[in-house]
Parts: sequence; structure tokens; C-alpha cells
Amino acid sequence: MFKKESIHCHENLVIVEGTWIRTNIKCIMFNVYAPQDARKKRELWQYLISYMSKVNGAFIVFGNFNVVRSFNERCGSLFCASQATDFNQFIYEAYLFDIPMEGRKFTRVDKVGAKLSRFDRFLIFESLLDVIPDISCIALDRRWSDHCLVLLKKDQNDYGPISLKLFNPWLQMDGFSDVVSQAVRDFSPDCNLNKCINMKNKLNFVKAKIKGWQADMRKLKGEQRKACINRLLNIDNLIDSGVASDDVSDIDNADTLDYVQKAKVKWVIEGDEKSNFFHGMLKRKRKQMAIKGISQDGIWVANPDSVKEAFLEFYKNKFKHYNMVNLGTPSARFQKLNEFQVESLQAYFSDDEIRDAMWSCGSDRAPGPDGFMFRFLKQFCSLLEKYVYDFMREFFLYWYHFARVQLFFYHVNP
Repeated sequence: MFKKESIHCHENLVIVEGTWIRTNIKCIMFNVYAPQDARKKRELWQYLISYMSKVNGAFIVFGNFNVVRSFNERCGSLFCASQATDFNQFIYEAYLFDIPMEGRKFTRVDKVGAKLSRFDRFLIFESLLDVIPDISCIALDRRWSDHCLVLLKKDQNDYGPISLKLFNPWLQMDGFSDVVSQAVRDFSPDCNLNKCINMKNKLNFVKAKIKGWQADMRKLKGEQRKACINRLLNIDNLIDSGVASDDVSDIDNADTLDYVQKAKVKWVIEGDEKSNFFHGMLKRKRKQMAIKGISQDGIWVANPDSVKEAFLEFYKNKFKHYNMVNLGTPSARFQKLNEFQVESLQAYFSDDEIRDAMWSCGSDRAPGPDGFMFRFLKQFCSLLEKYVYDFMREFFLYWYHFARVQLFFYHVNP
């Protein structure tokens, strides 16, 4: 709930100040109707930046900005790059985040439907993403107006656990290889299941062990960071008080100086990684890539169960088995495969072929839905290659039933 405290009206602008009751955050809302003139538009952006720099609080800027951010937000009319640059610069300097819009791509349509633009949007202060991470906006039906209504809303949709993302530095950390090796040895396959399902279950088991190791390492890193900071502060306090001046000047305590250097390097590295800019980029990326809903038969669907069901039906149709098509009698005009070529196509996958195919894939490619990239499979090839070979042989023999298996990569649960 928002409690209004004051309201100010300006040309092309209405400013509403108040407090968000639930979070007790001071919030300033700007309802904008930007002018058509490029110079006046630029003056409006400068006024907003100046106003924001003088007032403390979280800002939400919304309305009709009469400008687009990129050429793909306009159709049927000319794109003005200079005005888009001014607008994007304003968003950057004001530390605002453009909330991805759901439901529709354009918000303004002319009378004949030939010119479409996205003039209306919500821009929120980046710090609000920490307080309201599930905030979103949706474009409603246009009906009789030439502009769509854009609704700001807060969703709490639970799509289930987040898939594991395996990062390359983990592979070089102490203890990671031991955790994976032990997990592979501890897993007992079910003889009643086919090798594809056993391969999926094995990766699930390994993934669960990696998650536990990751949680322990995160806790250990936090304790080490806190100890480093406290030790560094104690040393600095001793130096400032003059108690440790003789020891430092004579470099008698080499271990202490080494520890100071390591602590400062660690502080610089982790301080940079945890900067506002770094986190702001991650949040923007996460918000832009998040799926808040889908358009199904012209209706916007945001319920997680309905969205997942729609995705399941889509890919089920993609992977379902089709009856073979009879091409009829081959024509003499087409070249034919010789017997050796036919035999090689119908032969079993050899271990060398499987290994060459796996090692020819890029190690640093983005991980698939199962969370494992090829660097992981290559590094632990000696442990997993037998199961990979069995999986490929099972696929070769029973490929026509593979739709029931649903490609284990898509069913390795997070």
C-alpha cells in the first residue's frame, strides 16, 4: 500500500511523494507526458535528473515518454537515433531500470494501425529491485484509446527450484573433484531401469552433492572473509596507535605483513565483485531474461502451473513420434549410397566416435538445462564415460521409444 504525502504539478510532469507502508520506504513517483519537441524532451530529462539528485528516496518514473529506446520499439515510422540516445542516457544517469513489459510489444497504435510504438513504460530506481524483486508490468487491451494501459504489479510466482549453474572456477577449487568422484562411486544404479534413466539419476545424485559442497564453501568463505577483515582492522589499529610501529618498520613479523597483503588483495577483489554496479548488472539481466508469463490464444497467462503445462505441451509435440513417410520408388536420377556407406550409417556408435563428438564440443559453451557444461564432462571423463557410452548405445537401439525418455537433459531435475 502507498500513502500519498504531497503532490506537485509541473509542465509535462506530476510528482507524487509518499511512503510504501509495507517496506516503510520513501517513494517519489513521476507521471510523465513528454513533449514532442526534441529540445524540450532533453530539458525534461535534465530536470528529472536534477530533481532526483536533490531528493532522497526511491523513484518510479512512468507515463508516455514520446520516445523509444531502440529501432525495434517502433514500426511503420522513422526512428530518431539522437532522441533515443538522450533517453537512454537519462535512464543510465538516473540509475533507473526499464521493467520488461508483458502482454504486448507496442503500447501506441495510430488510427489505421500502420504506425506502432512503445512510448509507455515504467522506470524504477535500481535499489527497489532489492526490496521488490518480483515487480513487473503488463500492457492491457487498448480498446478505444490509441494507447494501451500499462499496469505495474507485484507477482509472487513460484516456478520451483532454480537449476544448478556450474561455474568453471569450481572445477579448480580444492575438494570439488573429490566430491564428484565420491558421488559417482556412491551412486547405485537401478537394474530395473534403462540406462538413460540411470544416467539421469546419476547426474541428479552428483548435482545434489555439488549443491551441498557449494553451500559449505559459501559458509566457509564468509567466515574467512570476516576473519580477514577483522585481522586487517586490528593490524591497522595497532599501526595507527603506534604500538606496532617498530615491528612494521623493521619487518620483523613477516607472517603479519603477508597476511595484510593477502587480506587487502582479497578485500579488493571481493569488494569489486560485490559493487553496486556488478549487482545492478546481474539484476537487470535476471529481470530481462525472466519469464513472467506467456500469451496463449490471445490471453496472457501468468500462473506458473499453466505456463509449465504450455511449455510441456509445446515440446511434447516437437518430440512426439511420427509415422515414417514412404518416399516411393527411388528415381535413377538421384545418387545412391554404396553398401559400405549404408553399413556405416547403420553401425553401432563406437567409443571413439562418442568420445570425439564430446571432445569436439566447446568446453565453455553455456550449460544446458541440466546445468553441466562440456568442460565438466571432459574433466571427469574417466568417471562418466562408461555411463555416457551406455546411454548412447541405449539411444541407438531404442531411438523410437526415446520420446518416452524425453531427453534426459531436459529432465535432470534441479
